[in-house]
Amino acid sequence: MFNCHDIVSEKTRKLNNTTINVKWVYDFDADLSYLGEFCNEKPSAIKRKPENIRRNEYRYFLPANPEYGQSDLRLMEDISNGNMSCMGCIVEMTYLGEITTNSSLWGIIGDNTDTNYCKDVEKELRLETIYDLKEKVNKLRKTLNRR
Repeated sequence: MFNCHDIVSEKTRKLNNTTINVKWVYDFDADLSYLGEFCNEKPSAIKRKPENIRRNEYRYFLPANPEYGQSDLRLMEDISNGNMSCMGCIVEMTYLGEITTNSSLWGIIGDNTDTNYCKDVEKELRLETIYDLKEKVNKLRKTLNRR
């Protein structure tokens, strides 16, 4: 279902006729507007340091939350410069070779070092995927029982 060429990691677990596949991929289109945005000069914008600005880039940063403006500016610059990245986690469940259900979470900012957080995300998505499959099976059973 997902065509991701930039896979960071992939794990597969098989149990009887069911396969659960967990993929971590780069998210190049993450929506970071909750942090703020780079812009031309505005009254409440933070002026960026000249050494952090590449050619044709905005010179100001307008934080979404002024209380965290400086730290969000550093984070946005780290992502922009490639020092940090955004990722997505995809969990697919396959039954008898057919993808039956999947769950995903995108826009996860990280430097790939917080393994506990990654494990928690994977666990939540696996549980969500299993729940979705159970819902599909229950609907199918109800449909078959009506016949």
